[in-house]
Amino acid sequence: FALSRDGCRTPMQWNSDPNAGFSPNKDVKTWLKIPTNHKSINVEQERNKPDSLLHFYKKLIRIRQKSPALYEGELYFKEISGLQDKCLSYKRVASKQKCIIYLNFTDNTIKIPFIKQKENMKLLLFSTDHQREQINVKERSYFELKNYEAVILENKK
Repeated sequence: FALSRDGCRTPMQWNSDPNAGFSPNKDVKTWLKIPTNHKSINVEQERNKPDSLLHFYKKLIRIRQKSPALYEGELYFKEISGLQDKCLSYKRVASKQKCIIYLNFTDNTIKIPFIKQKENMKLLLFSTDHQREQINVKERSYFELKNYEAVILENKK
């Protein structure tokens, strides 16, 4: 039982230097422990990888800044029959935009019911390694959400 969050927090891992670049003094003992993976997982390494988590977060932040539905829209959770424990789905609605977000929490591809495909539905973001240019609705009734994938769809009103 812990009375603080310190057990799950670490200093920012800036680079592979001693103390992960958190302090230029390599003899200093940081208040929070530096993880041993700082040599391979750090900001300096991530900057050089276009498909890194750092670049994904930057892209997500840019999309959010340009999408009124994501930064000021109302939130509505969507239940997907049979997928409640596998997929979180919600929409964010602003005056001129609606975004629908799907998050697959399983290690399997799941079928997301897609009742009505609208011409102005646009894929804003996806989180997996495979390349998507659009959401491909299959048999006019569903699209596939890959394992642990997140997608954000936009519908301009």
